[in-house]
Amino acid sequence: MKTIVLAGLTAVAVLPLAACGSSGNDGDTVKIGVIVSESGDGASIGADEAKGYDAALKSLNDAGGIAGKKVEFIKVDDKSQDATAVLKVRELVNEEGVVAVLGPGGASPASAAASVADSLQVPLIAFPSNKGETWEGKNVSSWAFGVAASGESIGEGCLAKYLDWAEANGSTPASIAIGAETDGAPPQYASGVTTAAEDAGVDVLTRQDWPADVVDLTPQMTNVRSADPDTLVVSAYLESDVQATRALEQLDMPSDNVLQCSSIVLSDYIDSVGKAATGMKFMALGADDPAKVPADFPLADEIKDFRTAYQNVFPGEEPSRFAAGSYQTAMMLRDAIKDAGSTDPDAVRDALEAFDGYEGAYSIISYTPDRHRPSAEDYQDSSLLFEYTGTGFENVSADAK
Repeated sequence: MKTIVLAGLTAVAVLPLAACGSSGNDGDTVKIGVIVSESGDGASIGADEAKGYDAALKSLNDAGGIAGKKVEFIKVDDKSQDATAVLKVRELVNEEGVVAVLGPGGASPASAAASVADSLQVPLIAFPSNKGETWEGKNVSSWAFGVAASGESIGEGCLAKYLDWAEANGSTPASIAIGAETDGAPPQYASGVTTAAEDAGVDVLTRQDWPADVVDLTPQMTNVRSADPDTLVVSAYLESDVQATRALEQLDMPSDNVLQCSSIVLSDYIDSVGKAATGMKFMALGADDPAKVPADFPLADEIKDFRTAYQNVFPGEEPSRFAAGSYQTAMMLRDAIKDAGSTDPDAVRDALEAFDGYEGAYSIISYTPDRHRPSAEDYQDSSLLFEYTGTGFENVSADAK
């Protein structure tokens, strides 16, 4: 097996370990498998995740390792493929004897790898955990744990955060309209928005859908205007979101009652639409802009520590949310081993499942036996609500000071 071994400098005591193959605690080293997408469709995101792991490795070993032992990451490429991810988990456990696996980096490979983690009974912590039944429900994986919320939870948390702001400002909407792209994650976001609206007693007057390659959303936005909602919630990717905003502008519809529960990079979006977004509200994780997280944000300390660790390895470079996610997987494993008092797989698994309000650089996590990824409430608490002022973004979260 071709591997890349990344090791730090500090080493002291030895812990007991039950594992297949050679011990993941041989000598003075704790061996951890890391699966990233270094090639294939997920390579660009995989590159960011690899940087998060690099930052985590240096941070762990600079602090004395895990349980006083040097940490060694054995990093492999899943090629953005489910079958390769499955193969790599088996190789890492059976041949390298790792104590746990971090990754894979893609949503589909991560779900595939989780099933192998179950059969091998080895803890697996993946950043992408938004796809499939692996992470939640009656078929939840026993041994795999995720850092990212489902699309439904993201949408639910997004509207709930907005409603908190609206209530604090005396402007709670009685009704909303939903506009959603039909490809990828946006339909899941829209489903979560609908759930949050129902829970809050807010009427959904209309839902307008469109394909990713849409070039004119004037008909859909005309239907929204006819429904006359108090708030329009948009769930889309960048290209169609831009088309939605241009249609609103063309129809002279207000932008200050628009909530974006979308998968977009805010700077790219503003570059495309400019002042047409003035007054819009945007949900964003604290990890989306680590340099600007307010001091009173629940994850401020974790994000600050992550940014420092990242820039110790990549000076002057701002980290992405993907780097924050992979970094958090490593810190979760560290803390689970500490809570368990050993690297015994069953004890580490139980310690992970006991996380309740765990705070990381990417998200807050409260696991349950039938949910191994963040809840809607976790996502809501891990995020901030911003308003675009025409010149920049202002944090308007209800608890902002």
